[in-house]
Amino acid sequence: MIRKRKSKVNYLVFDLDGTIIDSMLYIVLNFVHLFDLLSLPVPSLDQLVTCSGPTLKESFEKYFPGVDFNFLLTEYDDYARKNTVRYSALFPDEIRVLDSLVSAGYKLVLLTNKKREATDILLKHFELEKYFIRTFTIDDVEYPKPDYRCLLKIMDCFQAAPEEFFLIGDSLNDVLVGQKYHIPGGLCLWGLKKIPKLESTEEYYSFADIARSLVTNDQ
Repeated sequence: MIRKRKSKVNYLVFDLDGTIIDSMLYIVLNFVHLFDLLSLPVPSLDQLVTCSGPTLKESFEKYFPGVDFNFLLTEYDDYARKNTVRYSALFPDEIRVLDSLVSAGYKLVLLTNKKREATDILLKHFELEKYFIRTFTIDDVEYPKPDYRCLLKIMDCFQAAPEEFFLIGDSLNDVLVGQKYHIPGGLCLWGLKKIPKLESTEEYYSFADIARSLVTNDQ
């Protein structure tokens, strides 16, 4: 019988890019296309992978200071519509683990700084919509990650206490968002990004690690 290891936890709040969807190649290529469009030198891969996690506004201000935000956003979104599915994939063991988490009794929630249109395209293409009871994108919250108020909106939505939540993501934003309420989390470290280790934060190097941490299977 599949059961929860974390008995008090009811809601698992997942990030999207780099956690549920392997979209790093797509994100890097989209930013490379912006640098080429503006005839700017392309940063190193180590720098480009950090664009996954922050909001587009933050990344645009960092790498394209002085360039009109709406122009960048239009170009980014146009590239996304053409290529987001083409250059994205699921992670090994992902579907098996998501099935086991749901079977164990967890309710899965998605919280992402990605826009609603792109999020829905990916979830539909990879047939992941059925796993999440609710999806919160940057279009659905007034304050995106790492601001704690986006998580407060989720707690209010489900009328649930902080101790009922566990956060899973691949950037510091995905963990920092829960610090105000001392909500624990796990960092997915299977990607290219270099993330400093945090005390009391579980570390995952594969989807199988998530299952071992959160689910027990009694024979």
